[in-house]
Amino acid sequence: MLSDEADPELIAAVRRTRRAKAANHGGRPAVIDPDSLIYARALRDAGTPVPKIAGKLTIKTGNNASHHPSVYRALAVPGTTT
Repeated sequence: MLSDEADPELIAAVRRTRRAKAANHGGRPAVIDPDSLIYARALRDAGTPVPKIAGKLTIKTGNNASHHPSVYRALAVPGTTT
C-alpha cells in the first residue's frame, strides 16, 4: 500500500499500472458478443437488411436483456465514419 507521503505522480503511475494489469480500461461493455457479431455479419453478407438482423439478435445481459440491439455500429466497416 502507498503511504500518504508518497509522490502524487508515483501514486498515479502505480494506479495506471494496476488498472492496465486488470485490463480495466473503462468504457461501456459491448452489447453484442463476438458470436452474435459473427452471426450478424454473416446475415449482412447474405443480403439480409439490418433491421431484420437486429430482430434476430437479442441482448443477453443487463437492463436491456431480451431486447433487440442496434447493430449499425457493430456492422460498420472499420475505418469508415457514419
